Amino acid sequence: MNLNPLLMLWSGLLLATVAVSVVRWNVGHKEDDHLHYMDTDAHLVAAQAATAQRLSVLDRWRRVLLAVTLLVGLGLAAAHLYKVWEQGAGLVN
Repeated sequence: MNLNPLLMLWSGLLLATVAVSVVRWNVGHKEDDHLHYMDTDAHLVAAQAATAQRLSVLDRWRRVLLAVTLLVGLGLAAAHLYKVWEQGAGLVN
């Protein structure tokens, strides 16, 4: 059993997870943490709402990608261990 295609898939998932995390950090780093409630700050309130929405979407994608990356990684580890066990037991010629 060749695990290289699955390893490439896992590497792509890992890179996507890291990329989403970096983008999320960058968006969160620029976030304005001050509470704006005056009528003169209406444009700031709209910008904060848009940033909060963007952060929410990025958090959701980060959680999904992390879960899928971990599950695929665990599956690859199990497949590799099974392959090594088969070879050590002499089940594969």
